[in-house]
Amino acid sequence: MPVEILPPGDVASASENPSSLCLNLKLYILQTGTDTDTLKKVEARILAKFKDGLPPHLLPSAKHRTYTPGSDQSRIFVASHAEFSTLPATDVQSILRERIILVHGNTFDYKYGWDLESFGRLYDVDKPVTVQGETAVPSLYVDFDKH
Repeated sequence: MPVEILPPGDVASASENPSSLCLNLKLYILQTGTDTDTLKKVEARILAKFKDGLPPHLLPSAKHRTYTPGSDQSRIFVASHAEFSTLPATDVQSILRERIILVHGNTFDYKYGWDLESFGRLYDVDKPVTVQGETAVPSLYVDFDKH
C-alpha cells in the first residue's frame, strides 16, 4: 500500500487520505543499506495493526472514551475540538490514564508555519532547555569577546 509523507502542519490532506499518516518506509529502504531488514520488520508490524487499510487511530473505536486493554483499539483517543470542549474534566483524566488525546479541527487566530516565528509563539526559543535531567542542550552562541 503506497503512502506519502506529509509536510508539517498539513492536517487537512491527512483526513482526505488516511494512509498518508504512515511513513512510506519502502522509500527509505533504498537508502539504508544494512538496515533494510530492520525497516521491513518495523513496516510489517505497523501495517499489521491496520484494519481495512486504516491505522487504529482512524477507526471508529478511537473515539470511544473507554479503552479496552489487550484489544486492537488505538492508544490514541481522537476527538474534534467541538467534542473535546464538551468533555468533563473527569473524562479527560480518565482517558489520559490509558491513552493520549489527539484533538483536531482547532481554530487559531494565527497561521502557524514551520518557522522560528511560529515556534516563538509557542515557546521562548531563546530559553535554555534541559533534557534527561540536568543535561543542557549545547548552545551555538559564542562570546567572541572572550576569545
